[in-house]
Amino acid sequence: MSGDDELERIAKRGRALRERDRASVSTTADEAAQHERRTIVAVSAFARWVWVALAIGGGAGVFTLAVYVVPDAFHGETVADVVSVVACGASFAFFYLLRFPIGRRALAHERAWTAALPFAVAGYPDALGTTTTEGRWVVEVRFRGPADATETAAPTFRERALTRGPELDDVLLADALRTIGATVSDGAARGERRIETKFELEESSVLTNAHMRAFMRRLLPTLVAIHARYPIAEARVLGFRS
Repeated sequence: MSGDDELERIAKRGRALRERDRASVSTTADEAAQHERRTIVAVSAFARWVWVALAIGGGAGVFTLAVYVVPDAFHGETVADVVSVVACGASFAFFYLLRFPIGRRALAHERAWTAALPFAVAGYPDALGTTTTEGRWVVEVRFRGPADATETAAPTFRERALTRGPELDDVLLADALRTIGATVSDGAARGERRIETKFELEESSVLTNAHMRAFMRRLLPTLVAIHARYPIAEARVLGFRS
């Protein structure tokens, strides 16, 4: 085999690897786009179903306006049918194109609301983009411990140099979380707690995680109330777990 043939054989393998890498990148990008769309639909009621209601109302409105403005055009059923189809189609196209710009604004608002909480929140709202819509939803909460202790600039005999959070009252935590349908258990490390809730098929949507967004909108304010007594360092949303 000549050197040129060997080089061509190697280059052919290289081209196959290049195409495989391109396909992998494309698939990853597509999956990321799909994940973002699922997250947007879970967060935004407009992107989920409101746009459909507005599109139907808009189409009906345009059709009714056409009936009153150009009544002579409706002497024939064919013209009326054409106007109906055009009115509905234009209305659906208009509101469909608005879905994701408005949905992205809703997602940005959700991120801003989360960032404004008095403790760090990780994994939310991105966890809403999963294709799973039922099962055990898990959030790990790490309370402030020695590693998160704050140091007093000028400590005195009346004031300790390091301030740590108080000892957790697990009964109090369980009672508070029970009001939103969640349970609490020990986490993997000292000062961590594992919060769980479970959704069955009949309690959830098979298409979106809007029900989990509603749960997080109840959980995070509850954690803010808990944080006032037991300072939280971080809440990490793990999402659905088997």
